[in-house]
Amino acid sequence: MFFTADQANKTMNISKFNCLGFAIGVEEVVVLDRYRDPDTGRYFDNSPVNSFVETLKRYGIRVRQVSSIEETNGKTAFWLWGWYAYRSLWGMEYDDFHVARRNPDGSFEHKPDDKEPAAKVSLEDITKEYSEEPFIFVLVDD
Repeated sequence: MFFTADQANKTMNISKFNCLGFAIGVEEVVVLDRYRDPDTGRYFDNSPVNSFVETLKRYGIRVRQVSSIEETNGKTAFWLWGWYAYRSLWGMEYDDFHVARRNPDGSFEHKPDDKEPAAKVSLEDITKEYSEEPFIFVLVDD
């Protein structure tokens, strides 16, 4: 259903998709549905869980949140880190997110940033990079 990292890198233009686009198999930059305060730049919606679920619905993908890695065994799953702060080139802080996909075989893949290709990654390595506790979702089969 979803491209592997190798397939995505061979068939899609890596500058045209982000971590979420890769995770859900579309060649586009997918942003989470959120509402930004025009004065502060901060988002009104504090729930990355709701934003993630609602955004995936727009692509016909249904997920449910789970509380442990064991619940993802043998399933397609998504790890969501967000919202986290980072400093942009302009010195402004934004709320951001990152998504990695766990494939049914247990391997993890993600697209590190907008310039790097999609790649396999270990959960240990990606957890070191994003210190926030991730939200975990599994694909809901119809």
